[in-house]
Amino acid sequence: MTGSFQQKPTDSLLFHKVEVLDRPIVADNATALRYEKTAVISLYNAGGWKTEELQRGLLTPDEIYDRIDQGTALNLDGAYICGFSLADYRKARSMEDRAVVKLAGFSAVNAFFDNGDGTDFSYADFTGSRISFESAVFGTGTVSFAGCVFSNDPADINFKKVRFGSGKVSFQFADFGNGNTCFQEAQFG
Repeated sequence: MTGSFQQKPTDSLLFHKVEVLDRPIVADNATALRYEKTAVISLYNAGGWKTEELQRGLLTPDEIYDRIDQGTALNLDGAYICGFSLADYRKARSMEDRAVVKLAGFSAVNAFFDNGDGTDFSYADFTGSRISFESAVFGTGTVSFAGCVFSNDPADINFKKVRFGSGKVSFQFADFGNGNTCFQEAQFG
């Protein structure tokens, strides 16, 4: 046999690149969320192979933090969120490091969380009878759900098909209550 052959490495997420376009996008869900800008996210594996390209609506941490302050439902479905951290939220509002932050009506189906410094949901109080991260992607960096509580008991908590990047993931001291918690087909690192 002549020529070259290169086997495609496994498709585990190692790194990604993001391009933001000045183009509106409607999230692909029943609520028809509309975002003013589109983030095009290219996913790559350890071999440098581009394994997937995603399009998500751009949502800033400050927009999310304002919704938290107002106590409104947090529907982040189909969003690209760069820099989200409840530790940053607490610091900006002069709160104690472990102060509980209430996240009402939380949904992040098909969301992409991107924070090289760490995506932090620590000490969150997720309220609502259905909390979903289904098919969400957490890019590189640590992910912390340490000490969080899913307080509406029983609640359905969905981490089905979630993909965690190469960073450490912590659910230390998380309280999932007595409801149904699903990690079916979740990928860690």
